[in-house]
Amino acid sequence: MNGNTPRNQSQRTKLAGESITYLIVLVSILALVNVLGSFGVAQRIDVTRNELFSLSEGSRRLARSLEDQLEITAYFTEDLPPPDVEQYIRDILSEYEAASNGNIRVKVVTPDEEEEQLEAEEAGLIRLRVQDFENDGFTYKEGYRGFVIQYLGERRAINVDRDTSGLEYQITTTLKELSGEKKTVGVLSVGGGATLSEGMSNLGSWLPGYELQDIDATESIDPSEIAAVLVVDPTESLSEGTLRRLNDYVMAGGSLGLFGGTHKVAVDNIQTASASRVDTGVNQLISPWGVRVKNALILDRQCQPIPTPTNLGGMRVQIQMPYFALPIVGFDDAQQAHPVAFRITSTAMPFPSQLELSESFDEETGVTRTVIASSSEYSWLADSETIRLSPRPLGEWPRPAEVGPFPIAVAVEGRVPNAFPSAMVSSNSGQDSSNSSQDLESSQAERAGRPVRILISGTGMFLTDVFLPDNQAGTQVGRSSLGAFSLNSVDWLAQDNDLIAVRAKTVEEPALEVPAGVQEAERSAREAEDTARAAIDENNLEAAEDAISDRERAIERLKDEGEKWNSKKALYRWANTLGIPLFFALIGVFRWRSRISKRNTVKLD
Repeated sequence: MNGNTPRNQSQRTKLAGESITYLIVLVSILALVNVLGSFGVAQRIDVTRNELFSLSEGSRRLARSLEDQLEITAYFTEDLPPPDVEQYIRDILSEYEAASNGNIRVKVVTPDEEEEQLEAEEAGLIRLRVQDFENDGFTYKEGYRGFVIQYLGERRAINVDRDTSGLEYQITTTLKELSGEKKTVGVLSVGGGATLSEGMSNLGSWLPGYELQDIDATESIDPSEIAAVLVVDPTESLSEGTLRRLNDYVMAGGSLGLFGGTHKVAVDNIQTASASRVDTGVNQLISPWGVRVKNALILDRQCQPIPTPTNLGGMRVQIQMPYFALPIVGFDDAQQAHPVAFRITSTAMPFPSQLELSESFDEETGVTRTVIASSSEYSWLADSETIRLSPRPLGEWPRPAEVGPFPIAVAVEGRVPNAFPSAMVSSNSGQDSSNSSQDLESSQAERAGRPVRILISGTGMFLTDVFLPDNQAGTQVGRSSLGAFSLNSVDWLAQDNDLIAVRAKTVEEPALEVPAGVQEAERSAREAEDTARAAIDENNLEAAEDAISDRERAIERLKDEGEKWNSKKALYRWANTLGIPLFFALIGVFRWRSRISKRNTVKLD
């Protein structure tokens, strides 16, 4: 029988018609996408964890808020390697343009003519000399890669070499600097703490969108003029007048950041570093808000190593030694959701003191306390009057009487209670001689007039020049998680969160998370080694031999766990290499078999 019956022919014609229809629809969709793209309508999908290839909402919001025309002129020399850098710049500038409701215009110039090159250099761009590999050898190409932002008669130039990390941060901070009124942040200049003129001179270079100024709190502080007040590592007793004016500022709706205030830390020479206990009186202010700073320094086995000179075989060499006074703080998902620690997985926290949360504090009043940072479970406290902070083996540090975790940073939000409900200042007003002969009025409200933000940290060292270097290259801001934590703190207090999500994109991604079994085995080996060293120092040979045996067993376990981890990493690698192509291949096979099955169901008459 001839299989080409009318019914069979009808089925074939139907299948062919469906295929043609699908093809027409697909071509139409592609054509429509191209047409929309030609009119500037474009949308990219970014599936990276930190949205590295799309604008943050803060950047979009800032672009939408522009009230006048802003021009961006980009200069790209043709064939300047690597080409993907230019494409990234074009893409991100187009996203700013699309988000601005027509108030940002981007113009691209290829500076081939001498006049265009002179124009680029006068605007602030530099002539790059980029190394390139060509014809089995290295060559150098010169040209321009960057752009100039012009707004309301002012302009800023941004040069881009090879590294585009932090570019959105540079652009958005530039837009804020050019377009918005700067908020003022005050730094308390009394109490012996760090000030903008001494110890915190670099902070302003990272915060161009703010006006930073030292304040002495001899007069009342107006929240409408000062967006936030920072008290950084005071080392002297704060007068009652100063504390009351800070309280009045909070009662009126101001934001207060209190960083440190329990120890005077001297780290000019790490080999002679020390911490001396001080009493600044800050607990008189913050205790009614459910938090106290304790006179105990936190030491942690989960810490940052530092290079330390030592004698080895008669030679003076540098070795990496764990520095227990520089704990590494990890942030869980809930903590990373808070703006101050937004998307920061971990950071070093220099010389922190313990915070204590009052259990009797009534949170039903609407005041919330959020522990943003804590030490690890392997931390302990040093609470002597003077603490030697030079790097040394574990056995030479104070023995732990209590182990962590301990709170290091706490955010307080809401209508906090008045810390000084009495209107009268006692006659003993300490250093505040300007008000020693008169009464000082204080807010009589039971609580703050509106919800406020208060950040209390057991350390303020991360805001100082020791850990926050001068901003010589804005692209590097997010490379340091500690730097991001510092700047996020100021942004959150000033209630300006636009840059926090942008900054989070450039924080270095952590390495692949080490499995708990590997971490535990490594920790056990380290602990056994420290125990053996301490036993040898005490001439306890029996205990030393037991510790050495424990160390050997831990090392064997570490090898086993390491092999398992390597196998898992290999599995992930092959899954990424072969799994995705195989997945799409299976889809193709499934469709092919479905088409064959559909043809086989055709019945012949």
